[in-house]
Amino acid sequence: MSKRTDGRVTRREFLRDAAIATAAAAGAVVVRQPLGRAAEEPGGRSVAIFGAGVAGLSAAHELAERGFRVTVYERDHIGGKAWSLGVPGSAPPGGRGLPGEHGFRFFPGFYLNLGDTMRRIPTPDGTVYDRLVRASTYRMSFVGRPDLTVPLSLPPQGVTPETFVESLAAVLVEAYKLPPQEALYFASKLFVYLTSCDERRLGQWDYVSWKDFIREDRMSAEYRMVASRSLVRNLAATKADQASTHAIGLVGEASMMSLMGRGNDHDATFDRVLDGPTSEVWLDSWTELLQRLGVVFRVGWTLESLRMEGGRISNALVSDGAQTRPVTADWFIAAIPLERMAALLTPEMLAADPRLAGITRLSLRSMYPIFPPIGDRARPSLK
Repeated sequence: MSKRTDGRVTRREFLRDAAIATAAAAGAVVVRQPLGRAAEEPGGRSVAIFGAGVAGLSAAHELAERGFRVTVYERDHIGGKAWSLGVPGSAPPGGRGLPGEHGFRFFPGFYLNLGDTMRRIPTPDGTVYDRLVRASTYRMSFVGRPDLTVPLSLPPQGVTPETFVESLAAVLVEAYKLPPQEALYFASKLFVYLTSCDERRLGQWDYVSWKDFIREDRMSAEYRMVASRSLVRNLAATKADQASTHAIGLVGEASMMSLMGRGNDHDATFDRVLDGPTSEVWLDSWTELLQRLGVVFRVGWTLESLRMEGGRISNALVSDGAQTRPVTADWFIAAIPLERMAALLTPEMLAADPRLAGITRLSLRSMYPIFPPIGDRARPSLK
């Protein structure tokens, strides 16, 4: 969020401000400044970032490489929801708990920017990107049915005679339960989306839910489970009546392109996972790199409010629970959860830039509890 929020931003002004954040030469200077002040420099080079999740760390990385002086304020711990936390009771007394992850952690081949960032984070043995390994198989389990195992590489890996027989049985069971005319109808709907131009995808399918697009309400229970609920939850961890046709279709299309080796990443594959706990493999090395670039981390400080003066953000208030202090900078970036940012919006801020009101209309759904309880529907697993 820039201080320049007077509500009269033209396209040219927007592009100009964006250029400021991307065109500066690299070469950050490490300077330890007093708490509460993100060193203000001539030319608008100081940035205060609130939130040290993947979004906040990515912003800090890009800006620090371009010569900006960055201070990151984080309430709890560096890494946000990507942080690996020790599981209580999983180690002997005094030992370090086994690492647990928040939700499923995978890196599809259609990711573009994240792979580029990982390549720029050095490790003793190369880069973080080198710690990504390809998932060999995809397994879908249904209660009371054989598991379906799909190889994700050629030649196939992780497929045994037992899993092959079980998968064949799963296909036969599905062929028996899913009416052929419904399967053909679903295939025709996929063809409609794949052959739609960008104008139709954005102008029509982005406003139609996946549930309505495939006419779930008119179909059998098997169709609803396979073509709607399980598919949507596996692709985007959301629900068919809340996800747009364009969102699901685009992710599905991108996944198929990755399977064919045509993903956004040059080392495209359908799916990848890190070869160790996220914090140890990725976040720790990332934090060390950012500190070498001059990024200063202030952990334990929560963004409480943003203050306006003359139609611009003048400073922010942060608190550690015992005291509250102001933070000044040339630029402010709020990389915090949507519901938290919505609570910080004031009438003065909305008057300065009415577009910010859109934040309050966004719907937030966490990814990890979307899958139904064990014993209900399909649950994916990666090996």
